[in-house]
Amino acid sequence: MISEKRGLYAGLAVLAVVVMVAVFVILAITRPDNTDNTEKAADQSAVVELVDQNGVIEHKAVSDFKNFINSAEKPVFVDFWAEWCPPCRAAAPFVESLARDYAGKAHILKVNVDQAPDLARQYQASSIPLFVVIDDGEVSDSFSGYSAALEPQLRQMLEQRIN
Repeated sequence: MISEKRGLYAGLAVLAVVVMVAVFVILAITRPDNTDNTEKAADQSAVVELVDQNGVIEHKAVSDFKNFINSAEKPVFVDFWAEWCPPCRAAAPFVESLARDYAGKAHILKVNVDQAPDLARQYQASSIPLFVVIDDGEVSDSFSGYSAALEPQLRQMLEQRIN
């Protein structure tokens, strides 16, 4: 009876060690890679400009949003979004396509409302995604919500300011 309990305890100890090792391995595998801190820092910035670099969209940090929009010589399309927002995630490929299609004609920005709550309040981004077109430092048009069927209307908001 005593040897059975010892065997049971030994088995449970081995199982506990295996579980702990598995947890550590999983944590090590899923831990973010910090080898390229520059790119990750730009991706995690509250405000980024989407720039087409030979067909690859890069996210470049914008440190001063107000200065950026006030000095922009081209219209600025802004996507107010959040990671937890399914429509925002669905709109991301569309916003990237705008960066490709309007390279040199307009600036395409993304503002993470969780990381830039003051900007979200200033632009009344209480319902996201919120798309705003800014021309000459002033909001010229805005639209809240996203579905693929709305893409022509969103493009038209920007087109009106380019032409």
